[in-house]
Amino acid sequence: MRNKSFEAKKIVFIKTGAIGDVLMTTPLVRAVRKAFPNASITYVVGEQSVAVLKNNPNIDHIITFDAYDALDKNIFKLLGLARTIQRQHFDLAFILDKSYLAGLFGVLCGIPIRIGFDRNGEGVFNTHSVPYAAVKHEIDYYLSLLHILHKKSDGNKMDLVIGEKEKRFAKEFFKKNNLTVNRCVCIAPAATQDPGGIPSTRCWPDESYAKLIKGLADKGIPVLLVGSPSDASKARHIEKLANVSIVSAVGKTKTMLHAAALMAQCPVTVTHDCGNMPVAAATGSIVIAIFGPTDPRRKAPPGSNPLWKGSSCTTCEIRGTFPYCDKHPKTTEIAPTVVLRAVERILKKKSSNLEF
Repeated sequence: MRNKSFEAKKIVFIKTGAIGDVLMTTPLVRAVRKAFPNASITYVVGEQSVAVLKNNPNIDHIITFDAYDALDKNIFKLLGLARTIQRQHFDLAFILDKSYLAGLFGVLCGIPIRIGFDRNGEGVFNTHSVPYAAVKHEIDYYLSLLHILHKKSDGNKMDLVIGEKEKRFAKEFFKKNNLTVNRCVCIAPAATQDPGGIPSTRCWPDESYAKLIKGLADKGIPVLLVGSPSDASKARHIEKLANVSIVSAVGKTKTMLHAAALMAQCPVTVTHDCGNMPVAAATGSIVIAIFGPTDPRRKAPPGSNPLWKGSSCTTCEIRGTFPYCDKHPKTTEIAPTVVLRAVERILKKKSSNLEF
């Protein structure tokens, strides 16, 4: 953009999902708020991912929609959403999904300046685009959009605001289950997440989680299992395989923020490539992230400990699927003993009071 003195008055961010990807846009939102302190900022997001934006002080308004309408290309629903956005008369939009449809949607919203990504020509409908190709972290890609506006970021820290209700829930849950803050390991083995779900290639096997939990129990380290109601079947299977005492909050958290409040009480969270990774990292819990086909150089949360058997090759992810995964690393290559040692290292560093 040539006009370095451009002052946006009404700004909108548009992102379908998923939870983790939306959370990784928050450093960009914060930087835009700092660059345009007097602007009204709206975030248009799939309702399945809105929880991680609630209470965010950098966002004035949130408009939600059913993300499945976008994934299923429900034209009538999308046109209705576009008309709703058009009536707001935004002068600047950040198109954060990387597709032809996302760019075209920005045009239909009637927003004059549309900043987004160009992946293999998909940014054709944006007025300004940043090339998306090289291996670079997603947060850094989002922050690179600032260059078009000649603005700078203030870092890659993700913003997740846990409310007082959620904090009270976590405190009461720990008390009721005789758990001590900063003394237990959170295990978050998500089975599904946002629209589109988690491909099985990204999930660490139930048997591996069970062996890890058994190893932790043998060392006297308490475990807290966290997950949504959709994770219940997977969690029960893991508990059965582990055959040790586990405190489970699976299905007992009303929202993702309730789960985040529990994660915040744990010094370590173990999970695979899913929305739990950035959520846990944003709470301050140190994340041990198990990766398969996804490249952690793109998706591992800042400050996390990714475990990956990959190399310098780029992965074959295409919109959440991995069509050529026989040629790429698998989560099954990460042994439970490796994860257990990683947990021990972090706990010993965090607290000299724990004995192993």
